[in-house]
Amino acid sequence: MKSMKQMVMKNSYKVIISQKVSQMLFSYIVYLAQVIPDAAKNLVTEFEEKANSLSFISLKCRRLYF
Repeated sequence: MKSMKQMVMKNSYKVIISQKVSQMLFSYIVYLAQVIPDAAKNLVTEFEEKANSLSFISLKCRRLYF
């Protein structure tokens, strides 16, 4: 039987964020940091968490439907 770590490694995906999206997000975060610094920090943290979770989306869906 496979360990959870082996299953996660086998079923993980690389999340690619386009250069245009990266530039737009960076510009928005720089602006937000000037206006509301804490909100900018929270946005970066949340974006990283959500982007990382996308690499395992098929595992999440599999748990929901099977």
